[in-house]
Amino acid sequence: MASSLRITFVLPYAGLVGGVRVVAIYADHLQRLGHHVTVVSTPRPKLPLRKAARSLLRGRKVRHPQPGDKFFEGVNVEHRVLPRYRPVTDADVPDADVVVATWWETAPWVADLSPRKGAKAYFVQDYGANEGQPLDKVVPTWDLPLH
Repeated sequence: MASSLRITFVLPYAGLVGGVRVVAIYADHLQRLGHHVTVVSTPRPKLPLRKAARSLLRGRKVRHPQPGDKFFEGVNVEHRVLPRYRPVTDADVPDADVVVATWWETAPWVADLSPRKGAKAYFVQDYGANEGQPLDKVVPTWDLPLH
């Protein structure tokens, strides 16, 4: 390989979902090819009290998001988890050649990063409007200035 790239993936919470698994696989492959890969994610979101109470009142279990660190076990990439849930900023992301948004929520965060964080890309694994996703927030991300 002539030269390696510095690549950053920006995830929301790295939960136990397929999209996070795909990012972990791609990050691992890119690292093995000689690139320097960093993954930046938010911590597990707190379950809103109202949602937990509603579940209990309906006789359902309170379901917390499952940790996805399992996907990064054995993957030789740096995984930075923010100390609390909030948008990712320049201070959280290393200077790089490419920075990749991986979810509708991370797309505006990446779009707001400074140019020294890398060329901005949007890794869309599906059209981002699955059941329960806020279309009024998803659709505008498709028009952000991201590759």
